[in-house]
Amino acid sequence: MNMKLKLGDLVHIPSGSYRILYTREDGSGQVPIPFGFSLTTKPTIGVYKEEHSDTQCVVVFHDGEYILDKSTVYLKNGETNDRTNNNIECRRQLVSQ
Repeated sequence: MNMKLKLGDLVHIPSGSYRILYTREDGSGQVPIPFGFSLTTKPTIGVYKEEHSDTQCVVVFHDGEYILDKSTVYLKNGETNDRTNNNIECRRQLVSQ
């Protein structure tokens, strides 16, 4: 990741991003099941909270705290959004023309 997000950074999440409801692990290291997940149906804004793993982070939304893949989290900079992971191929190139 080229850009390091900080606690409280405003982030942009595009539509079609998977969110897993953030639930703390119990003493054995297991996440309680069932857990909630959702798919964003429109671009949304959240607040960066913390890194969860090498590929995931925790973002706070109006409806709770969720774990998201870092590749779907963009720093919100006024009218533009900066990608936090520049190592992912352009999605337009992944679809045959």
